[in-house]
Amino acid sequence: MLNVSKKLVEAYASQTVKTLRHQASISNRETGEVQIIAAGINLIVEDIGIDGNPIGKFPIGSIRFDLVGDVTHRFSVNGLYDVVITDIYEFDDGENESVVGKRYQITSIEFDKGSKTTTFEGYDIANKLNVEYINIDIEYPTTFKSFVKSFYEFHGIDADLSNLFMSDFLIESKPAYDSGTSALQVARDIGKFALSVQFVNSMNVIKFVRASEITNADSIHNFDGSVKAFQQSGDNFMSLGINTLVLGLITDIDSENVSHSDDLMVSYDGVVELRLDDIPFIWNDDLKREVINTMFDEIKGFKYKAFTLEDKMFMYEIGDTISQSGLAEDNSNSRLVVLGNTTTKQGSIITKYSADSQTVEETENKWSKLSEKRRTEILVNKLDGRIKAIAEKTSIIDELGEKLQEQSGIISLTDSNLQIEIADRIKQGEDLISQTSTLIDQTTESIRLEITKMEENVDGLNEEMSQVKTYFEFSEALTIGKVDSPYKLILGSESMKFMNNNQVQTEISRQQLFTTKVTIRESLNVGNHIIEKSPFDSNRTLWRGVKT
Repeated sequence: MLNVSKKLVEAYASQTVKTLRHQASISNRETGEVQIIAAGINLIVEDIGIDGNPIGKFPIGSIRFDLVGDVTHRFSVNGLYDVVITDIYEFDDGENESVVGKRYQITSIEFDKGSKTTTFEGYDIANKLNVEYINIDIEYPTTFKSFVKSFYEFHGIDADLSNLFMSDFLIESKPAYDSGTSALQVARDIGKFALSVQFVNSMNVIKFVRASEITNADSIHNFDGSVKAFQQSGDNFMSLGINTLVLGLITDIDSENVSHSDDLMVSYDGVVELRLDDIPFIWNDDLKREVINTMFDEIKGFKYKAFTLEDKMFMYEIGDTISQSGLAEDNSNSRLVVLGNTTTKQGSIITKYSADSQTVEETENKWSKLSEKRRTEILVNKLDGRIKAIAEKTSIIDELGEKLQEQSGIISLTDSNLQIEIADRIKQGEDLISQTSTLIDQTTESIRLEITKMEENVDGLNEEMSQVKTYFEFSEALTIGKVDSPYKLILGSESMKFMNNNQVQTEISRQQLFTTKVTIRESLNVGNHIIEKSPFDSNRTLWRGVKT
């Protein structure tokens, strides 16, 4: 929290601050020279860059301010400068109080001829991480705390590690980052694994705020004026920009608010999820499963709610924990942590804790036992916004409803007509069978099946069906045989084949008989000759010569 007096807080809340002015201390990093700018400072904007979100992101503070006139003769556009802004408050009684901000590194100095002002832009020390990551010189295995300490020291950044979660976790070997990975990405992974919000405080030191402390730290009550400044704006991580964290908290999976569980993931009612994906500190599934219980015990169903800030009297900085009166679901105070702030009062993001304490096993079991009804409710809640949007167009919905009812009647009527038409066709098929049964009485069942098939093929030719009288014509051969029997007769246009297990045993084609074995019980006629068994001796054959 900013180091301000109670008097300043009360004066700011009652709007009795007489004047507020700024002072810029710009120092040359090469020479050590310090120049104090006490007048002519226009619009000062301190903000958090696009990476300034909670767990799994690393906030980079930025500053922009204008000095009246062209001061490039005093500050080289290619020089190396730091700046610290001091806010000086003067009260009605003549006393004043100074609030010193954090240090920024100037990255751009540019004079604008149109406005006749010189614009300074810069970032806090977190911007030092916007470089390619180089493996730090450290012996492995080493603890997570030692790795983090060496990492920030290598980049010239002080870090307070007294509150580092998972500090004793042993990293067995050098984390395998791809070439081209930025040091900022490594810092993000540190925040994910530490389940902490990282930020640069007013003392230019990296601070860790653990998720458990965000939810359980002693409340710092803010003054009445800023209590009214918070307005709830969301109930999911999309408003915080972290809906796809790795090793962090997740609410949305593929844009659907329904989570699931596996060996590397735990979730609760599709709302809170702790996922262990690929992060170089934990390089295999066994290690992931080993630490998931420890990490889940740290958050125990931790949830975020987003708040925006509208009041201009906001006096806190990133990382402060405060108590917001009467905005919890049971009208009690809510513990919040400040995750964003701009001195231009364009909005800040706050989080709120509201969750049940669950073990990993309880959470997994609870999710697996969720009824289909509950899962449906989750999906319905996800679509609630879309339903409300449709509800605004009531007249259109009513009109569509009437059309849908009419269409249903058509469908029902069509279905009825279809059943009648089928019944007529069956009846016609039955009539056709009775007309031809006398000719093919022995094969009535088989023919009946073929007629059914023919009906499908010649649909719409009912009148021509009555012309079938003395024969059937097949485009291919006719197969005759009992179902599941190996013996079949195939009658084709050029041959007749007797089959056994799909093998030709006997074939008659072009007035010739082809077979592998012939057994003759009485006699054989060959042309005009008769060869037959002797009536006197069964082992003898008689040749009777020319048959007359």
